[in-house]
Amino acid sequence: YLSMEAKFYPNLEENYFFDHVHIYPSEQVGLHEQITWEISYIITGAGQRTMGDRIEYFSSGEVILIPPDLVHAWDFDASITDKKGKIENITLILTLSFLEKLKNTFSEFDEAITFLKNLDSAVSFKDSILKELQIVMKRMIHESEIERIASIFKILELISNREGQRVVGKAVSN
Repeated sequence: YLSMEAKFYPNLEENYFFDHVHIYPSEQVGLHEQITWEISYIITGAGQRTMGDRIEYFSSGEVILIPPDLVHAWDFDASITDKKGKIENITLILTLSFLEKLKNTFSEFDEAITFLKNLDSAVSFKDSILKELQIVMKRMIHESEIERIASIFKILELISNREGQRVVGKAVSN
C-alpha cells in the first residue's frame, strides 16, 4: 500500500494537514491507508471508491470521514471532470496528538473526539450536516492557519452528529 504520510504528511507531530487539489484523475493517490483521520470532500468528479470492505460509486459533493488504518482509494472517472479535464477535492487530515491536545484542553470536545477514536468504519454525511461541511471546508481554501483551526472546531462538532451519517466501509478483518 501507498502510505499517505509518506506522500502528504511527513510530520505527524503537526496538528493537521489541509490539502486542496485541482488535478487530473490519473494524479489521484491510489490504494492506501494512514494512521490519521481523513476527511475528504469531492468538489468535482465521480467514480468508484474502495473503502475497506466496500466498493461503491461516489459523486461530486460527497464528504467522507475515514478512520485510521482503513484501506481506501478513489478511482475517478476520467470523463467526469471540469472543462479542463480535472477533478477537485479537499482533504483534511487530523492527527491523534492534535485530537488529544483538544480533548485535554477543552472538555467540550470530549464527545466528538471519543466518537472519532471509536470509529471503525468510514462514514458519509447527508442533508444539513453535509451542506454545512461543504461550506466550512470550501471556505478553508482561503483561510489562514488560525482561521482553519476555528473551522476544524466546527467540523468536529458537525461530524460527531450521528443523525447525518451513513457507513460507507469497514476495515477488512484478517
